[in-house]
Amino acid sequence: MTKPPHERGALGAMPGPLGAMYAGLALTVLATLALYVDRGTTHLLADHIRAGYPTYPRTRVDSAVTTYLTVLSVIGAAGALAWLATARAVKAGKRWAAPP
Repeated sequence: MTKPPHERGALGAMPGPLGAMYAGLALTVLATLALYVDRGTTHLLADHIRAGYPTYPRTRVDSAVTTYLTVLSVIGAAGALAWLATARAVKAGKRWAAPP
């Protein structure tokens, strides 16, 4: 007899709640990393700031990009920790995190 999805390991429950949580974690990490890929390649964030504030000198645009990267990195890290904590709670069978 097979175990229900919430009792299987993380890989065995991929279509269920844990799989969705790990997918959310992966997307959060990818979105956070995309910021740094942009900074090293296309500079879309810098272009966006420059378009919104055309009088800003390059140093101020660079400072704004660094500020955005810092804030969004902290948010990304907090999101990743939240995904991990919630997945752990679901795996442990916590009542507040029980799948519907």
